[in-house]
Amino acid sequence: RQARAQFEAQRQTTRKTLTEEPGIRRDLEVYERAFQTNSATYFRLNDRRYEARIAKAAVVSRSRFVERAVPAAEPVSPKKNVILYSAPAIGLIVGLLLIVLKELTRQTMADRRELESLSSVPVIAEIVRSSKAPQGLVLEVLTEPKSAMTESFRSLRANLQFVGGVGEGPRVISITSTVSGEGKSFVSVNLAATLTLIKKRVLLVDLDLRKPRLHSVLNLTNDVGAVNVITGQMTLTEAIQHTGYQFFDVMTAGPIPPNPAELLAGEGFHRMVDQMRASYDYIILDTSPVGLVTDALSVLKEAQIALYIVRSRYSHKRFLQNVDRLVNEQGLDNLFIVFNCVDISEHGYGYGYGYGYGYGYYTTTAKQPLLQQVLNRLKG
Repeated sequence: RQARAQFEAQRQTTRKTLTEEPGIRRDLEVYERAFQTNSATYFRLNDRRYEARIAKAAVVSRSRFVERAVPAAEPVSPKKNVILYSAPAIGLIVGLLLIVLKELTRQTMADRRELESLSSVPVIAEIVRSSKAPQGLVLEVLTEPKSAMTESFRSLRANLQFVGGVGEGPRVISITSTVSGEGKSFVSVNLAATLTLIKKRVLLVDLDLRKPRLHSVLNLTNDVGAVNVITGQMTLTEAIQHTGYQFFDVMTAGPIPPNPAELLAGEGFHRMVDQMRASYDYIILDTSPVGLVTDALSVLKEAQIALYIVRSRYSHKRFLQNVDRLVNEQGLDNLFIVFNCVDISEHGYGYGYGYGYGYGYYTTTAKQPLLQQVLNRLKG
């Protein structure tokens, strides 16, 4: 019985082994395939390595050392000296080309010679740009008597003595321009102030009836003015305001009328001017821009001297066509050009009297350095 039990146990073990044998055989086949694949790859790569070694040993290099390499003391590129010497030259050339291009394409007038070449109307004076502010002081001729701008107004005052048949009696001077911003009112105010310095009784009249501004420039009221006198609503004396300076009176425009051109062309305006002649040595009429409206034509014809303001580097060259048209078509033989806002730092020449502004004669107008002049031309 015991032998039979051992036999039965051995039989069960043998049967279990036989049952597991197919799985073990499959696993063995998987491992064998992987081994064969790896072996083939290994032998192939090993063959390639031997081939590479053989090829390397067979190639003989033809290169040889001529000289041992030495590191450079400075970079091969960029060339420092070339840049240092060429950059200023290139900058100067580009700057000069910009200046030339700007001058060639400029549509405004820069100096008196250019202005005279474009118009046959004589230039009676040049007004220097104020050094105090971009627009200048309102009455710089009274507050800064030694400035170059004040001297230029004295030059204008002196030249007015020799034109327009000025010999005796009161003088009527009308001032106009092509567009606003050319300094018409500024010239009017300072010219009037300059005439008071020689003790002349001066009346400044704002006849820009569409856009009056003299009252704001001189801090006066504009409730009544020239419009009220022309229409007969009040007398000349009632409309005149005093500036606080001796010999200097102002009459503002007054309320804006619906028909300014008709008012200035009527009898009321001529009657008002005749009344002014009886009380003042100089009557300065600040008119509207003649390039925009026709209001100023009647005023220009009424005056003994008509001044046309042209601003340096602001007024377009085509504006001078209006000046020539006034002379040729309207018969204004008493018309003269005032070249306003001239920058003496760009020119440094005298204005016909032997004194070069900017050369130490006036302490308030020192000549600017060359670099500053170039920058000014680029800005201008």
